[in-house]
Amino acid sequence: MTQNDLVSFWEDGAKEAWKTVQALLVSKRNLHALFFCHLTLEKILKAKYAKVLDAPPPPTHHLVSLGKQIHLELSDEQWGQLTQIMQFNISARYEDVKDTLFKKATAEYMKEWVGATESLFILIQLL
Repeated sequence: MTQNDLVSFWEDGAKEAWKTVQALLVSKRNLHALFFCHLTLEKILKAKYAKVLDAPPPPTHHLVSLGKQIHLELSDEQWGQLTQIMQFNISARYEDVKDTLFKKATAEYMKEWVGATESLFILIQLL
């Protein structure tokens, strides 16, 4: 697989994950939408990793670590958003913490975090 193939693989996966966020929002499956917000950013960060470092990205779900490895230039607020969105990977996956996130996933909460995901997704693609 060439570098371009690897970058395209992760970029396409990120775009597909983002489409899934949109579909899950329509069906009001907020918990799963948050999980796919995380997946969208993980995949676009891995695309950027492959592009910047010309190497396959590591098998990690840690958004902040991926961002730091590729020297992303983000504001403190954006790093904080990545940290929060990273929690959706864990919270949406494990039964003992799903309920807490489910209760938090109000319309207002979803607007905030889907919006943050979209902003970060666009920014990371442009960097």
